[in-house]
Amino acid sequence: MSAVTGKRPPLLPMGLPIDPDLIARIGWIAAFFISGYRHLGSAFRYMRNGEIFTVLAGPEANLFITREGREILSAEEYRRAQNEELGIDKTLVSMDGEEHRRHRQIQQRGYARAALDDRYPDLVSAIRHAVGRWPRGEPILVRDALPPLIAELLGIGVINHPIGDHFDDVALFVRTVVIETVAKTRPRSVLDSDQYKHAKARSLALADRVIAAHQATSDGPGRPDLVDDLLAAWAEDPELMTEQELRIAVLGGYIGGLDTVAYTCAFMLYALLAHPHVLTRVQEEIDSTFAKGMLTPDALAEMKTLHCAALETLRLYPLSAAIQAKSGKTFTFEGFEIPAGANLTIATTVPHFLETFYEQPLAFDIDRFTEPRNEHRNPGAYAPFGLGPHVCLGAAMARSLISLTMATLLHTVDLEIHPADYELTIGMIPVPVPEDFHIIVRGAR
Repeated sequence: MSAVTGKRPPLLPMGLPIDPDLIARIGWIAAFFISGYRHLGSAFRYMRNGEIFTVLAGPEANLFITREGREILSAEEYRRAQNEELGIDKTLVSMDGEEHRRHRQIQQRGYARAALDDRYPDLVSAIRHAVGRWPRGEPILVRDALPPLIAELLGIGVINHPIGDHFDDVALFVRTVVIETVAKTRPRSVLDSDQYKHAKARSLALADRVIAAHQATSDGPGRPDLVDDLLAAWAEDPELMTEQELRIAVLGGYIGGLDTVAYTCAFMLYALLAHPHVLTRVQEEIDSTFAKGMLTPDALAEMKTLHCAALETLRLYPLSAAIQAKSGKTFTFEGFEIPAGANLTIATTVPHFLETFYEQPLAFDIDRFTEPRNEHRNPGAYAPFGLGPHVCLGAAMARSLISLTMATLLHTVDLEIHPADYELTIGMIPVPVPEDFHIIVRGAR
């Protein structure tokens, strides 16, 4: 970092024109950051709800945060309102420094790709069961159909416990907390509603039930999961977390993965159905794999075409266009001074849409991830799961769940977009989601 200059990043002018086609193609938030980057460069400020936010964007920002993020980013201050609502002092996403590293280490095995290895039969069975209940020949709203399925998979894969009839409560609880305390796009009075309080109580009751079930079978066979590791660490050091913090940690897979995995699958399903030639390639690979027997971790890893389609979906439709934090200290970036305590937005996915890295960046092109192109391997070019000390701990697991879900889904049923001339519209709840995207199940495959 260079010496402090006193020069602040420019303020984004009100009414900055944003290409409507760009908004329609990738969503308003991603389009906003790209327009700001093109208009003012790698550092700029904007005002929202009376507060100033400083944006660091582009490959310069991604490389800078990868190198310096641990020293300059403060998640604790940024997540303070969320922690207060949850009745805790810390979560994995709100800790910094050595404490954060310790908790990541405790939870690392529970969120690793390998945590799913011995659960593939149950995961595939759950997907087939859910899809089997989808009506035939009738429009299905994808944004409603996929989250309950993904919640069931997270229950199987992360905490080894079914979500049961708690899905609606967990979804409302998680989304409301994020919207009201982090995104702050609705009045905080929503947190006082009876509906939200009921959903919160039911979600915490689910956490208690999961904890009790694990305590009752702590010496049982099988691979230790996230909850086992949390309980073992807590038994060794009762000061590690409070009971309430344990409950929230148990629900962490839903908090971090429910909508992100579900709506990445939704965007991927849209992209494949909208590009039949790509869908054919992906389905041929999937069918060939299933023809050899039950899907396994090794078999899934060998499905390169499916993997590239997932990577391209994460590039073109990132569920998290940026990471947010407070600046823990005064620093300089690209000649600009950023004061301690500033609201920071690191627009990590701006490079996803730059011609510098990606040929025709608005096109859905799965071959950009293969030799010799490998466009995503340029330094700072690809960051769908964030960067720095708070890069998503469950990124590898999420990619496996996305690929496993799509492989099983596309092998099980024959689908089509409804209506056939549907044009993608992207909404927010609170992450991006294909709005009004319907499919029809034409039959079994």
